Amino acid sequence: VDLQREECQRLIDSKRDKYSIKITSYYPSPLSLTSYHIMSSSSSTPSLPSTEIDLPTGTLGIAFRGNEKATVSAVLQQSPLQGKVKSGYVADRLTLGDGRTYKDVNSQQLANALAESSSDCHRKLRMMMGYPEELIVTVPYSYRNDIIIMDDVDNDNKPTITSTTLPELRVGMFVFYIQLRINGFSLLCGSSKEIMEVLTASNVQGDRIIVMKDPLFPMFHDKFLVRPVSDDVVNSQLVNTDSRNNNCNSSGDDDLPTLFEY
Repeated sequence: VDLQREECQRLIDSKRDKYSIKITSYYPSPLSLTSYHIMSSSSSTPSLPSTEIDLPTGTLGIAFRGNEKATVSAVLQQSPLQGKVKSGYVADRLTLGDGRTYKDVNSQQLANALAESSSDCHRKLRMMMGYPEELIVTVPYSYRNDIIIMDDVDNDNKPTITSTTLPELRVGMFVFYIQLRINGFSLLCGSSKEIMEVLTASNVQGDRIIVMKDPLFPMFHDKFLVRPVSDDVVNSQLVNTDSRNNNCNSSGDDDLPTLFEY
């Protein structure tokens, strides 16, 4: 925790005039760390791709949040829009069958308009395909070879998901953290090569925990490892509380120790 705080403070000090800082915490957090979300206050939001969706009648099973723009915060399992709408999408325009439109509405206004038009079978909702700030996903062992993570050379070489068959993962988000559930081995801010090594290791059974971040979220400069101190398996725990932190500052292949000898 102290290492991450020091890194965050260096970022704050170097960008004090250009950045606004929002400090949040996520739970369950694999490392029980505070997440420092540093977003530029001076840069403009990049344009996002959009999609227009034909809405069925009745309840849509989607939750929205946002006092300025309606942003999808959850899609229920039984929603008829599963696979079409995802967390982080932003509502841009609702068009009703009679030609009326609702544009740039907040979550409450959109919810009211959808409820009032629930019997309209000609509704269309245009959405900007945004990302949530963070997603925590459990990757089953059987899916370990169905995910491709590569460094995004156009975005500070962040280890970005480029292909996956696991619907909970999001192509375009970058992997901030990965952990082996079986023994608590954890890697924070690793390269795509290192993350793929942890992800695909055939000699370590069990789920992997992946924390993904919005592409705009900054990467810290240092890697952090949390390694088990013994061969004991940490049953049903995300973290081995007796683990020790290892700060890896260089970028060579020797940074990552032999991972799977515990």
